[in-house]
Amino acid sequence: MPVERRQHKRIQIEGRADAILFGPASTKGVQIVDISKSGLAFRYVNGQGPSNGLFEIDILWDHIDFNLIKLTVRTISDYHIPNGFLLGVIPVRRCSAQFVELTKSQKSQLDRYVEKQSTGEA
Repeated sequence: MPVERRQHKRIQIEGRADAILFGPASTKGVQIVDISKSGLAFRYVNGQGPSNGLFEIDILWDHIDFNLIKLTVRTISDYHIPNGFLLGVIPVRRCSAQFVELTKSQKSQLDRYVEKQSTGEA
């Protein structure tokens, strides 16, 4: 069994959770898979995702009126999802990232969101 190294439990995201990545070369849309107080995982179309290192992400959940803007994250892992294809032909990848240097306000908003999701509140 692999050793769990995460400090916080990841909360699975129900339904769609879209985010926007801001990198030095371009802006890309991704779909968040899970999130915790210290990081998140998301799926994206192969060739359209983050580079290794630091980048910014905006989390936009308009269906629950929740947004976190300009979160700095660091790539922890990034790999092709076996049998993961969009429209049956476009390869999909999964990236796990750690939050870096969040502001007090960002931490507070993220904590409230994660707490609500972990207790089943919307």
